[in-house]
Amino acid sequence: MAETLLDLGVVERTSGSPSGSNHTFLQAFQVALEIHRMSIAWQALVELAVNEMERGKAEHSLELVTFIWENAEVNLVARERAGEMKSNLEALLTQGQIEAVRLQVQERTFADLVQDMSV
Repeated sequence: MAETLLDLGVVERTSGSPSGSNHTFLQAFQVALEIHRMSIAWQALVELAVNEMERGKAEHSLELVTFIWENAEVNLVARERAGEMKSNLEALLTQGQIEAVRLQVQERTFADLVQDMSV
């Protein structure tokens, strides 16, 4: 079901419903956590980062992709996509903004991220 939600979120975003896709990606993330499918959870976070980037929230998007990029447990697909996004986002931000995001990410745990996504 988590994979289906992930696919549905992509369809919603491409159909012009970014808020609907955010909700669906959050559902995919939560279901993936419940069934211990971390590869899908990481992909859902990447998709949420894409949404944040498209909404003009580059710093929050960079925070998500940096967290993904720096986590040793992330699957290759999510890590590669996060790496590409990270480079693109860093080109949009100042060095000060990038450094602030890096500091934020260092202070966060996966549990913090899950809690933020559950709100």
